[in-house]
Amino acid sequence: MITVEELEKLAELKEKGIITEDEFNAKKDEFFKKPSNKKNVIEHIYKSVIGHVNNTPNNDTTNDSDPNNDATNDSDPNNDATNDSVPNNDALYSKLKIFLGIFILFHIGLVCYVKIKSSQTYSSESNVESGFTISISCQFNGMKMPLAVCTNSSNAVIITGADRRSYNGNSMPSTYNVPEHYDFTIYNGSDKYTIDMRVTNNATGSTVSRRQVGPYSGDRIRN
Repeated sequence: MITVEELEKLAELKEKGIITEDEFNAKKDEFFKKPSNKKNVIEHIYKSVIGHVNNTPNNDTTNDSDPNNDATNDSDPNNDATNDSVPNNDALYSKLKIFLGIFILFHIGLVCYVKIKSSQTYSSESNVESGFTISISCQFNGMKMPLAVCTNSSNAVIITGADRRSYNGNSMPSTYNVPEHYDFTIYNGSDKYTIDMRVTNNATGSTVSRRQVGPYSGDRIRN
């Protein structure tokens, strides 16, 4: 198994034309088949960069000829400035895993919240078996989007007999079960999304009306 240093030498030989591109790629693939080699490459690059920085001259006015002022004197472990300069890679990987885990959990929670809000249903106290079902969804250029994207600045009012209810923001249900006689008004407050509204006859299952409410506009359906 070749080492990082050997791989670097092979790269130099390839640049000089001593070996071909295919020969170098074959050795490179062989090297990266071992998972631990990827970590070795990262450590090698990191140490190379740190070594370059440490070797860069500075404008420190301390007399370098005085051994008492030498901050890198190996005889004094308290002055070893390079011991703490190389971070623990295992600790960095652990922190990265924790960060990714928190991000994934947050994303899953947000998706579940949107789905729960979008799946809410309004049901009238009247008999809706012979009535209608009003379904709303959010679209952008023909693509279906989470309903909360459209309803964030929108509102809806539904009147069935003496019952009047208003919804706004994320409290807007995606489905409204209404009796035969109803009055439904919706306003789309988004700036670029379209609310698709579909009315279905509960008795026959057929769509009796379908409308689209564009940005900053409203619509009203009565029966």
